[in-house]
Amino acid sequence: MESIPSTETYPRLLRRLQGVSIDSFLVPLAAMATLVAVTYAGVESTWIKVFCPLLVVLVLEPIAVSATGGTIGHHMMGLRIRKERVDERISILAAIVRLVVKTIFGLPAFFVAFITRRRQGMHDLAARSLVVHKSAVGLPDYEYVPARTHADEHATYASVWRRVLVIVLYWFLAYVLASLILAASLSGACLDAGRCSSTQLTIDSLSLVVLLVVFVAIAIMGWTGSLYGCRNPRSTGIR
Repeated sequence: MESIPSTETYPRLLRRLQGVSIDSFLVPLAAMATLVAVTYAGVESTWIKVFCPLLVVLVLEPIAVSATGGTIGHHMMGLRIRKERVDERISILAAIVRLVVKTIFGLPAFFVAFITRRRQGMHDLAARSLVVHKSAVGLPDYEYVPARTHADEHATYASVWRRVLVIVLYWFLAYVLASLILAASLSGACLDAGRCSSTQLTIDSLSLVVLLVVFVAIAIMGWTGSLYGCRNPRSTGIR
């Protein structure tokens, strides 16, 4: 098994999520622009209309990762993707596997980086890849996160199962609270018959966005031991 150098560091999850946010905006925009262009060009074949946007996605995601070491978002945030064991770009097949796993599991795939030794998300583990800084110049110290050790897990956080249970409990409470607030703000006709005004539909959509943000925040705070109930017992006295 490959040993991890004590000096090896990785980017913060926040920086990685910033890169993902950039890609989440640019890639769909490019795919939609391609579809519009193909449609305005008079192409009627459904296969071509599906293939062209898909090709754009493949070029901007797995092909870019394999050929250049990252997506546009990665490069803008000063990150690159390499193989787990050697400092080389990953293959196109590994990049496709990485994209598929990331697409299926979404944000939770990134949260796995909180508990893996080399800060790998679920998609990194599947592709046997690492996300590292492109350059060590010009970044503050807090941008460099060291590899985790077995001692770190027990010295810094409560047990994994305890954190998972606390996160699920907070998710349940947040969902119940959001449901009660939403039920109080919508009319009976909207709730019972689905006859909602545009304002009510907007409130419903915003509520889902806020709830998603809260869920993400709870997951991050839970994994990092910041929620009441899953803080490190030895450092807080909570048991």
